[in-house]
Amino acid sequence: MRAISLDISDDRLHDLYEAFVREYFARHFNLTTRTRRIRWDVDAGTDYTFLPAMQADIVLEKGNSTLIIDTKYYGSILSGRIGGKISSGHLYQILAYVKNYQANNCGAKVSGMLLYAKTMTDDFNGTTWDIGHHRIDVRTLNLDQKFSVIAGSLDMIVKDYFGNITRRS
Repeated sequence: MRAISLDISDDRLHDLYEAFVREYFARHFNLTTRTRRIRWDVDAGTDYTFLPAMQADIVLEKGNSTLIIDTKYYGSILSGRIGGKISSGHLYQILAYVKNYQANNCGAKVSGMLLYAKTMTDDFNGTTWDIGHHRIDVRTLNLDQKFSVIAGSLDMIVKDYFGNITRRS
């Protein structure tokens, strides 16, 4: 079989990755699955002119549990010289989503996840933190596998956050 070379920008690859993950959850699980604009938790009458928009890639909801997923498609997951770190900007972004969503949806249990496409340059599989009483996961999804293995990884996310939900075929 001959490899096909495609000239696709990194931005378009990110969009494709995000859409793939979101549509997988929407198609295979009975969860509310959407892209969602998250409102800032600010005082009434606040001028929003200079506040950036918060647009979550994927919001999964079931009952009073919410998982906000921000997909990331980069050449390298970890930054820094020794050992590497998750991007502070990425972590601050998911924390802003989670904290502001929680503030605007009282009673909801809100968690966040950075879901990176696995790269060949990083030897990183993921980690979990409890930050401000919110579960924050950083995971990778290896797209260089059979679809059944990729599906199993995505299914595990649902199971970890929402329990045993029956998967649609």
